[in-house]
Amino acid sequence: MKTNTKPRLVVGCIILFGGALFVAMLGVSREPQAGNGKVAEHSLAPKHQTESSRRTAAQKAAEFARLQEEILALLATKDPASINRVYQKLVPALAKLDPEAAAAFASSQENPEWRADLMMVVVQSWASFDPDKAQDWAANLPNPADNPRERDTMVSYVSFEVAKTNPERAVRVLRETNINADRREIMVESLSQQWSRADDLQPLAEWLATFPEGEERDSLFARVANAQAQTDPARAAALVSREIPAGQIHEEAVLNVLRKWAWTDAEAASKWVELFPKDDPIYMLAIKTLGETVARRNGLTKPPAQVTR
Repeated sequence: MKTNTKPRLVVGCIILFGGALFVAMLGVSREPQAGNGKVAEHSLAPKHQTESSRRTAAQKAAEFARLQEEILALLATKDPASINRVYQKLVPALAKLDPEAAAAFASSQENPEWRADLMMVVVQSWASFDPDKAQDWAANLPNPADNPRERDTMVSYVSFEVAKTNPERAVRVLRETNINADRREIMVESLSQQWSRADDLQPLAEWLATFPEGEERDSLFARVANAQAQTDPARAAALVSREIPAGQIHEEAVLNVLRKWAWTDAEAASKWVELFPKDDPIYMLAIKTLGETVARRNGLTKPPAQVTR
């Protein structure tokens, strides 16, 4: 009797195929293990990625060196177009590539003629994308012997840059770095002018309200009010009345706001003046100033000069 071998062959093939499949699945499921039972790092970070990172770092260093060399070469020409390219294009690119190295390069004493300008552009570029680190760098600058206010100047550049997009953060720079009174006055004046157009003066006013009573506080509020009067004299008038006590600074602030207000809306300005105590010397000064301003407005084409202290 003949034996049919075909079924046996089929079964054998199935067994062989199943065994091979099992081994293959076992190999796939058993990832390389680290000693602590976790997946080994090299399985998550292939060798080609590490090599790629190294190449990227090398390329970055080479690009930084190339930019640095080009900057120095163009500055040496003293050609206005070349220097403009340095500050408009190359230095911002250098800061974007490696801000800390760019700051070290800019503040180096090797290029004293260009040092201040290089530092300014670097720190402003840095502040545009990483204000925290830019502020930290500027705040910790040691002042050179020939420029005892360099640190405060660099801090102010950080604030100026951040002020373009974030008034609260710009004020925080000033609050946290404790710059000298002269630089603080410049900053308040400039930021007031910048923010008055966009009605962003609230963060600045809130910061000044924390100052101790005295001449500096009053003077700074007067500068804010003077800027605000250009776009919103009613709020500027309220600020003067609320924040600046009676005295010379108050008087000058009132008259400055009044001039701007009377130039655009004499009736509203007049109503404000009528709120002053009639026995207060400022009342008569305000009446006189109001009349002079209206007369000038009717005969001149440009605003009257402001009182300066």
